[in-house]
Amino acid sequence: MSVIEPSELIGKYKIECVLGKGAMGVVYRALDTDIDRTVGLKTLHAHLLEGEQGDDFSQRFLQEAKAAARCLHANIVTVFDFGVHDSTPFIVMEYVDGVELKSQMVADMTFSLGLTLDIIKQILEALDYAHENGVVHRDIKPANIMIMDNGRVKVSDFGVARLDNSNLTSTGMMVGTPNYMSPEAMYGLNVDGRSDLYSVGILLFELITKKRPLPSAGLEEAMEPLNRCTNLNPVQLKQIRPLILKALQPNPEARFQNATEFLIQINSIASLVDSSQEFGQDTDQKTIIFRPPPLDRPKEAARDSTSQTALGDQSVLSALESSLVRYIGPAAKALIKKQCKTSTTLSDLSLNLARHIPNDDERSEFLKNLESTGIRELYLSKEAEASKALGRTGILQTADKKNATLQLPDEILQSVTSELAFFVGPLASRLINKTLKRSSSLDEFYKKLASYIPDQHEQDTFLKKVKK
Repeated sequence: MSVIEPSELIGKYKIECVLGKGAMGVVYRALDTDIDRTVGLKTLHAHLLEGEQGDDFSQRFLQEAKAAARCLHANIVTVFDFGVHDSTPFIVMEYVDGVELKSQMVADMTFSLGLTLDIIKQILEALDYAHENGVVHRDIKPANIMIMDNGRVKVSDFGVARLDNSNLTSTGMMVGTPNYMSPEAMYGLNVDGRSDLYSVGILLFELITKKRPLPSAGLEEAMEPLNRCTNLNPVQLKQIRPLILKALQPNPEARFQNATEFLIQINSIASLVDSSQEFGQDTDQKTIIFRPPPLDRPKEAARDSTSQTALGDQSVLSALESSLVRYIGPAAKALIKKQCKTSTTLSDLSLNLARHIPNDDERSEFLKNLESTGIRELYLSKEAEASKALGRTGILQTADKKNATLQLPDEILQSVTSELAFFVGPLASRLINKTLKRSSSLDEFYKKLASYIPDQHEQDTFLKKVKK
């Protein structure tokens, strides 16, 4: 079975669109036509079934369904159904309307310590339940962690999970993703829940430092990025370092022996993060979480609001992505998003992007395509529209005052997104887009955004920073 087109049926499930593709298969958004429910539907690639190991892949796919079906937990993607359509097996699962943790990390998102600990806590709660039910995930990594609009974390993809009664995986076979694998998994040895906890330790390290421990270094040497991390104050580093060291011990016997042990330590540190008195801070510094510096501004030119509005236009960004993707592949979208933060004009942005194309001829071709494909012309038209609108109102608003929807220059949106992301994490951009549609004034917009932050003091801090 090749990629299925929208409106086609797999059993009673009507395909709506492709959500993602991986080495094993394709995930679709679909509709359960019997009960009118949106679901995720995953199929195996046809070529895997046709090869010599087709039976093995088919059995592994069934095992994924069985593993996830054992784990009915708020932090685990629920499996609803399993079936076979035209000899191709498929899994029907809960549709998670959220973002991959991986996409936020690739986009260089900065996470506060409090938010980091909350993400790790929810992953550990999922694993604690899975391990209690005889399931070892074996592939914990950012791509398998989804974050929903309400902040809930969902662990997905039990494609290489090990059931306690399974004999599919034999000693000597390496299964998982090398960057997050425990030493015993790397060597193809038998693994248990402590292997998952090692992977969580690497993820925790990476969320704090934006780097993974050096695989070829000794444990103390591998900790250097953590020791130099500016995201933690000395007290926080003293609390978090022993926890990560224990999670990353090469010998499973020296690690946390179960997810509950790990959770207790995470909760202990999280309670200290929430309590300013534990760190002797005054009332003006109640929040102990590191605050990232404001977005860097180019030294050579001020950011003109009309240029920035045009540069943030989705049609301009999509056209740029279509042109850049042929040279650097799927990384194009994340790179454009990152470079937009420090670029003032289309020329500035295109030069910054071109530096990431290794071949000289392709680099020149990319820059020439700005003219031949109409990207520059599109950008100039959007800039003219923004200039005209800003000339009338200063802050863009719709003409219909009765149902006015606030619109803001992209420069302001980027700054507000950066501030909100510190408190709520990768959901910030989604919350801002949703709130923007429901706000008719700037003050209302800021107050609604602040309501997503649980802590009152942090709400006040956020409002003070965005209104300055």
